[in-house]
Amino acid sequence: MKKFICTFCGKYWCAGEESADRIQYCPFCMAAVPRENIFVAGRCRYGEADSSGWQDMVFLSSGHAHVAGIREDGTAAAAGWNRYAQCNVGGWKDLISISCGGSYTVGVQKDGTALVTGRYVHRGRHIRTWKNLAYAACGNSHTIGLKQDGTVVAVGLNGYGECNIREWRDMEAVACGKHHTVGLRRNRTAVAVGDNTDGQCDIADWSGMVAIACGGSHTVGLRDNGTVTAVGDNTHGQCDVAGWQNIVAIACGNSHTAGLKSDGTLVAAGWNQSGQCDVGDWKEVVSISCGGTHTVGLKKS
Repeated sequence: MKKFICTFCGKYWCAGEESADRIQYCPFCMAAVPRENIFVAGRCRYGEADSSGWQDMVFLSSGHAHVAGIREDGTAAAAGWNRYAQCNVGGWKDLISISCGGSYTVGVQKDGTALVTGRYVHRGRHIRTWKNLAYAACGNSHTIGLKQDGTVVAVGLNGYGECNIREWRDMEAVACGKHHTVGLRRNRTAVAVGDNTDGQCDIADWSGMVAIACGGSHTVGLRDNGTVTAVGDNTHGQCDVAGWQNIVAIACGNSHTAGLKSDGTLVAAGWNQSGQCDVGDWKEVVSISCGGTHTVGLKKS
């Protein structure tokens, strides 16, 4: 069976695989739903599931209620909540990364410069002045830029010290939570700053890490042996990842966590009130991302 999601009413239903090549009609509101290019689970009331025209995608990122992606040719597409123009990425090109914040989107181009659209975080326009970037990570109200030399820059609200990263060196990756920031060093250790109310920054003893991800108030790390660890708020079981194996990528929503396995299937843990963890039947997935109450997966082309 294949899951179909209506981009108008946000409800989903299942139909046989033979229906995948035909336009479906939502049995709830009768809106036409085109063939999907991505998997989507969870609440999609703003059209986050509308992947029409998303051919040749190679990377996905999710914000609170919008999704953006990069195509093979370096151009971008976005869908979902667009009140603040956070989905207006149609003219972007030469991208090497893209990241979605709560209500804004940041892209990094091949020349190391940045693009930004949407409701800017505090002093967010300064993002356009950044140079020599390799990647940018977006939180709810702060943005972190990873430079090609392994140093880091930050802009945005800093009420919890989440932007206090000036001394970081030799970084390989960065991730943002609601009010905390995590960095992965080239030696596979990790560092964190910001709100630690729930222990989401207690990662000083991590080693052998190859990837990091931040939820609202939790932090997840992927080890080089394919296992996963997590710290922070576990109210909804979003940190219950100790038994996961053969994981090659991780992603965090506000209160849920997803893991991509080496065979292209997924596992998920955490808050599932909107069905954002209902990913057990996904196959041939090559990239994942989690938003506030949704999970997206990029299918193998």
